[in-house]
Amino acid sequence: MEVDMDLKKLQKEIYQNKVDKGFNTTDVNKEFCLLYGEVGEAYDAYRKGKDDLGEELADIAIYLLGLSEILGKDLEEEIKNKVQISKENSAEKLLFGLGIRHVGSKASQILLEHFHDLEQLAKAKREEIAALDSLGMVIAESLSSYFAQEGTHILLSELKEAGLNFTYLGEKVAADAALSGLTVVLTGKLERLNRSEAKKKLEGLGAKVTNSVSKKTSLVVAGADAGSKLTKAQELGIDIRDEIWLESL
Repeated sequence: MEVDMDLKKLQKEIYQNKVDKGFNTTDVNKEFCLLYGEVGEAYDAYRKGKDDLGEELADIAIYLLGLSEILGKDLEEEIKNKVQISKENSAEKLLFGLGIRHVGSKASQILLEHFHDLEQLAKAKREEIAALDSLGMVIAESLSSYFAQEGTHILLSELKEAGLNFTYLGEKVAADAALSGLTVVLTGKLERLNRSEAKKKLEGLGAKVTNSVSKKTSLVVAGADAGSKLTKAQELGIDIRDEIWLESL
């Protein structure tokens, strides 16, 4: 089979080759299992430093393209759409994706809310970073060290040239937001909002949402069947609110 590297055509050629050779084209579960096996073989080749790693990766691509055709998915279009979406993501997702030590998703959001732009963050002094809410000098040192590397400058230049967004696109929480500066804990079963929706709403109102109750907790939002967290909050005299209160904000 002469291979045309146009991805759309290649996807159809791989599928036709499966048909011509009597390979499976109907059992989707089987194809996923075979694909999983190819990924395992590629990882094994990488782990053991084998020379056939490239071949194993090619096998993964072939199975993936064949499976895409079986499922009626245009993999080329899906990839293009995914790349475009990633370019348009708010910059905190890119910062988190860089894998900087100690910089998680929440810290990434706090940093970009404050500095607005990844390039501005790269120029920031560690003292300014450390002063931000809940970050501290450990994260500041990690960021300063990362952005001081020549390889980082090259990477950021390449990412910008590729069209990735370096600007924070999320909503900036106002300093006078209803729950600004408060530490909130969610506990129990929520009926009107799911947990992620409730957390997002609280953060949008300026709250810092944590998992455990302590003396630093400002209030607890308790749903049905709340357990030990509610009990501890009551013992500490912490303000208790319900889901209806949260929904009304």
